[in-house]
Amino acid sequence: MPRVLVVDDSATMRKIIAKGLRDAGFGDWSVTEAADGASALLALRGSEFDLVLSDTNLGDGHVSL
Repeated sequence: MPRVLVVDDSATMRKIIAKGLRDAGFGDWSVTEAADGASALLALRGSEFDLVLSDTNLGDGHVSL
């Protein structure tokens, strides 16, 4: 199963992106969410993802991955 990592400091935006993926026909993809850059880096160290969708300016000071 393909996997996507959604990184955004806004929980609402993460949910909107996940719903948008489902609505666009990617409902069979496994979606992992990360609320900040540190969590995203941990997720990336522990798993492989086919796609990463990230906010470019996270509230924790991480600018991008």
